[in-house]
Amino acid sequence: MAGRHESRRPLRGFSMLETVAAMAIVAMLAGLIMPRLFGGTSRAGMRAVATEVTSLLRQSRLQAMASGQETRFTFDTEGRTAQLAGSTLQPVGIPADVAIDHEISTRCRQQGAVIDVIFLPDGRSCGSRITLSIDGLRAVIRTNWLVGTSSLDFVGG
Repeated sequence: MAGRHESRRPLRGFSMLETVAAMAIVAMLAGLIMPRLFGGTSRAGMRAVATEVTSLLRQSRLQAMASGQETRFTFDTEGRTAQLAGSTLQPVGIPADVAIDHEISTRCRQQGAVIDVIFLPDGRSCGSRITLSIDGLRAVIRTNWLVGTSSLDFVGG
């Protein structure tokens, strides 16, 4: 065995860590690209829409308190938009594949598919519950009639 020379050739291939890292990158890219390829709304996209709707409700309340005048948050279930009535802000669009359910008190206004959540100058509102859902994820947006605050809860997600 003396005189035998062992040459150390570098090993070819990828380590387990490199393989796992590459698979993680591919999975993240697929998660971002797949909903766009098939035209569907991702769960993250639905979360973003629900957050925007909740922000508009909160802004409507603050505007009523600051101006001393009643304000309206308008939710069009047929046109699939939510907006602060009389505002220059862009309406929030609700994607077509997101299911909409709502419940409003008799003090709110509804004309056909258009719901008006009313906020009074003292901060109170007429009270509402709007639910957006997709793929087992539900976003429940509640507006308390007594104090007018709006909350957002995600269920199943």
